[in-house]
Amino acid sequence: ASSAPGLSELRSRAQGLSVSDFVEAAKAAAESMEEEDLRAHASELAAALLRNHEIHSVELEKGLETAEVALREKCLERTSEALAAFRQQRDELEAAQRAELAAFYSLKTEQHEREVRATVRAMSNAAASSLNQEGARIISESLAAEREGFEKRIEGMRDPA
Repeated sequence: ASSAPGLSELRSRAQGLSVSDFVEAAKAAAESMEEEDLRAHASELAAALLRNHEIHSVELEKGLETAEVALREKCLERTSEALAAFRQQRDELEAAQRAELAAFYSLKTEQHEREVRATVRAMSNAAASSLNQEGARIISESLAAEREGFEKRIEGMRDPA
């Protein structure tokens, strides 16, 4: 960011100049300089290129780090949203399954209850019928024994000796 204004300033100053203008200026400077000055100037240019490269590398690294942080945050946000949506869908599915199971087992329980009640009723009716038959038999035997006793007494009263 710090070199951006410098770069735009250089561009605005260089407007209207072409590569050939720079080549001619370099030739003129080279003709007026001695070999040692040219070497020093070439060395300065190489150092300036390296510094410029280093500045751009640092800026690029900072931009990359910023982009990585932003990307990480967006990925985390998307992951959180996806996880929340997944959990909601899972909860809805589980609630629907629980409701289905509750309805199924409620129906099964009602059916089983009806079967048990019918079985108990049938057993109760059978036991009551058996008890009624047993009671009727006992009463019938008791009546027969009483009748026989009365008949003997009546017979005993008719025939006194």
